[in-house]
Amino acid sequence: MFKLSCISLTLLSLGLCPLSFASNRSEIVPIGAPLQGTSIEGRVIDEVTGEPLEGVVVTAWLGYLVRYAGALTDSDGRYRIEGLVSATVYLTTLNELGYADEAYGGEACLGGGEPSQGRVGCNPEKVAIPLDLPENGSLRQIDFALKLSGKIAGRLTDEVSGLPVLGEASLQNSAGRFIARVDVDSEGRYEFVDLAEGAYFVRGFTFDNRYWGESYGGGFCPGPGQVFCDARLEGEGVSVVSGGTTRNIDIPLVRSGEVHGSIVAGGEDRSWGLEIWDSGGLLNRRLIAGTDRQFRSGYLRPGRYHLRFDPINSLSPFVAEVFPNTHCHYSLCDPYAADGLEVRSGATEAVEIELERAAEISGRLIASSTGSPVGDVRSVLLDSEGRRLGIEAERSVGTFSFKDLPPGDYKVLAEPEANSQFAGQLYRNVPCTPGICDVAAADVVSVDFGQEASGIDFFLTDRVAEECVDDLTTHCLADGRFRVRAIWSDPRRETTESAFARPFTDDTGAFWFFEQNNLELVLKIVDACAEQEPRFWIFAAGLTNLEVRLEVVDLWTGVVWLEGNDFGTSFVPVQDTAAFDTCEAQRPEGWRSVDGEESHRAHPTPHPIGAIRSLAGAAEGVGNCAPGPNRLCLQGGRFAVEAAWAIPSGASGSAMSGALTEDTGYFWFFDEKNVELLVKVLDACDLEAYRTFWVFATGLTNVETTIRVTDTATNEMREYDNAQGTAFQPRFDTEAFGACSF
Repeated sequence: MFKLSCISLTLLSLGLCPLSFASNRSEIVPIGAPLQGTSIEGRVIDEVTGEPLEGVVVTAWLGYLVRYAGALTDSDGRYRIEGLVSATVYLTTLNELGYADEAYGGEACLGGGEPSQGRVGCNPEKVAIPLDLPENGSLRQIDFALKLSGKIAGRLTDEVSGLPVLGEASLQNSAGRFIARVDVDSEGRYEFVDLAEGAYFVRGFTFDNRYWGESYGGGFCPGPGQVFCDARLEGEGVSVVSGGTTRNIDIPLVRSGEVHGSIVAGGEDRSWGLEIWDSGGLLNRRLIAGTDRQFRSGYLRPGRYHLRFDPINSLSPFVAEVFPNTHCHYSLCDPYAADGLEVRSGATEAVEIELERAAEISGRLIASSTGSPVGDVRSVLLDSEGRRLGIEAERSVGTFSFKDLPPGDYKVLAEPEANSQFAGQLYRNVPCTPGICDVAAADVVSVDFGQEASGIDFFLTDRVAEECVDDLTTHCLADGRFRVRAIWSDPRRETTESAFARPFTDDTGAFWFFEQNNLELVLKIVDACAEQEPRFWIFAAGLTNLEVRLEVVDLWTGVVWLEGNDFGTSFVPVQDTAAFDTCEAQRPEGWRSVDGEESHRAHPTPHPIGAIRSLAGAAEGVGNCAPGPNRLCLQGGRFAVEAAWAIPSGASGSAMSGALTEDTGYFWFFDEKNVELLVKVLDACDLEAYRTFWVFATGLTNVETTIRVTDTATNEMREYDNAQGTAFQPRFDTEAFGACSF
């Protein structure tokens, strides 16, 4: 007969071994005794042979580490847990018969539900099927069928010498849960036992910083002794079969390297921050060098690292530095701006950093007419080419200061805030209005280590309201208040051009790049000044993957909105409901409204809004599309395009259509002036690689939308949906319709 021992801590829970912290202990009740209160009974058998298993502990848990009661199986594999009250419990097994323990329901449960001997133990509440105990009743046939357990065995060795490494091995299951940890012996050997059949992941490591932790099959751990590093990320799974041992799961460990050194900072008695970045773009760790200015970082995987040194607080007079000898503003310090250093296996790399004092640029903002300090103009620091650096200035009314600067050549811009009466200006005395800013004419401000360039003063003049001129490349939207322009670039052709403007409505405009019938972008300004958070919104969408830069200028305030799209990526829809916080701006004196004036649409409009629907179905073709207020007829009337919308309140409807060209049209939902969708059907039948009709669609909406395109020659149909609350994503279906032979 199997002899029980106190090695299995579930025996402690039954009161058969001393356990000072057990608050709920049950008595062993003989199988034939009369029932007392609520009970649970069942059998435990071998899953393969069906033979009963004697001496298995079945434990009822109220939750993780909250043991309720338990019982042992008899020679027939039967158990009964009695004396219970109504509750929800979770059952697990624990045995020393060589079987893999389970939670009720069949999930593996290493350790039977509680940590022991290097096992974390499973959480019964997570893996077992819950059992609701009745009042004064019995749950019967709560059975378990166990399989023989498996093992994993291997060694930890030095990658170079092959000698054993004294350390530990940790084990994760296929779900990533850490379930066990074991020490290796003097020969570097380890073994995991009592494992259920399945896939596992093993990691070897040491706690003395001599070796870099690694999972079986590869995959380095980013810190010392990180037992909980996810071995699944780069490691190789290890399969365990019932009753077998998976051997030779050997893990060669790489000796770690170390960086140590000192900071020389002109006798300053303060702390310093050090960041160590690996070659893959990840921050490996942060350190603090104390007032002794010494630092040391071990447990580094051999390879190239990049070091960045920053003062701990912004009051430091020193400039941040990337090793070696690359200085930067602390907010813009790219750790990869310098070569860094190579850390070798088992070696210590010595580094000495001599920090330099930071430079500063400061000045005043003065109203030229009164000599008074100006508070509603911000100072902007540019590099020598005029690019904004994004460095915030310390400012008070009428003064500014850029601190913590590395040596270099800079330019400074005074930029008015919303509602400011002042015009923008580049130092020195170079007028700067949105879109018209001659950076080349500005003075260069040069500073070296420890220098302060003071006296960078601006004498600001009142802003003169600029009128929008609607021309071939410009839209003047919202009664001419907002000027909209676009620039596109194609690096393959080394081409950068202004996009051509194609008007829609007073608040919506489109752009084309190559031909006026092929629209690429559409943008609208939405006046939401009556909303709870008053703003002007910008919605923009595109049917292009070229590099695009959109510029919208509020000419009443001079505030500029910029957005772009990178080359090679589909234009990402823009729904910026915080674009302009300028609703309270006053109309500038002398501002001339252009609403309704012919000059507002001075450039040619091939198909004016309102008359444009006459295009629908005008060309002869093989289709029989009948144009209507809710239907576009494109490609000579062959393709019928319809759209429907729905909003969260439950309201829905058919979209109203408007044609633009023979292959392009738009839809609106709520207001004729508020364009929501742009659709085009392109004939690619002459392109050998396709021989299809393409459907391109984009939108300026986030409501539920369905676009339906029907080939009236074949009755084929395609639908393109947009979910409620989601910005309409552009569709580029180059395989929409294949019937080119009609």
